Amino acid sequence: RDNDVVPLKVFQEDFSAKDGFDRPEYQKLKLLCEKTRPKIDFVLVTQWSRFSRNVQESLNEIKRLEKFGTQVNAIEQWIEGSIPENLMMMMFYLAAPEIENRRLSLRTIDGMRKAMKSGYWINRVPKGYKRDFDEQKKPTIIISEIATFIKRGFEIVGENKLAPDEVRKKLNDEGFVCCKNHFYNILRNPVYMGYIKILAYKNEPEETVKGRFDALISEELFRSVQRILNHRKRN
Repeated sequence: RDNDVVPLKVFQEDFSAKDGFDRPEYQKLKLLCEKTRPKIDFVLVTQWSRFSRNVQESLNEIKRLEKFGTQVNAIEQWIEGSIPENLMMMMFYLAAPEIENRRLSLRTIDGMRKAMKSGYWINRVPKGYKRDFDEQKKPTIIISEIATFIKRGFEIVGENKLAPDEVRKKLNDEGFVCCKNHFYNILRNPVYMGYIKILAYKNEPEETVKGRFDALISEELFRSVQRILNHRKRN
């Protein structure tokens, strides 16, 4: 900003300010400030949003740099630190990106829940399925090659002759790789009867909706397995 400001070194990195202060180049910058203290007067960023997108983290980091005799400022949003009232303006610059991130996060969550309520599977692909796209180019899932193992697993558990983990070990011997907890979660997941479980959120209760993909087993078999699992759990 001023003619007497002499740039000592320029640091540039591909990491986002949302990643906090563990960014590699920033750590090098911070180490330079510490080793040469109090030689470096300013750490300059183009805008405060390039410094950080978290108010509390920003304030803590500013205090750490001040211990090295270094101030933080933004070239395009300069704050005159000698005026106490300007602290309010700096807080605004720091808070604006965080508010934007939170608003974006809420919109993303709302969009995902809306898609799920419409029957689209947008989460991690469950074992026995693989990612695909429907005729409208929207994400969906289709049955994969290992689905036969899962279908047989439900069927054997539904016979109620073997414990679920015995069934899992039997399938493992046949080439189906799955740990104990994952297999239990598979048996509890309504996706295999063609439904999506949507967790409660704010004032919206938990619900299960019909998915826009093929079921691996019948609803009757799935509910039969649930009764068996519940009975074993009580015992």
